[in-house]
Amino acid sequence: SLMVRVLFELKDAPTELRTFDPYDILGVARGAELKEIKKAYRVKSLQHHPDKDKDNPLAPVLFQQVSKAYQALTEETARKNYEKYGNPDGPVQMKMGI
Repeated sequence: SLMVRVLFELKDAPTELRTFDPYDILGVARGAELKEIKKAYRVKSLQHHPDKDKDNPLAPVLFQQVSKAYQALTEETARKNYEKYGNPDGPVQMKMGI
């Protein structure tokens, strides 16, 4: 399936896919103005859109990261969560099974 293929490709993926830094993902400097962030988002989202980048099996993952990075830098709650927890979704709990 597509998900298995993406996960297989992701295991050897560059660090950018395994870590979350919205500034790095969008290619903007810390403290960038909203106008710069929006412009970078437009460029990156078109570049990694699954319909535009059909030959790249990681395109859906990259597109999702670009969207999440934009959200983390433009939405108040997401930005505060990123600054406090390193994740725009807030604290992430790990589950461990025995």
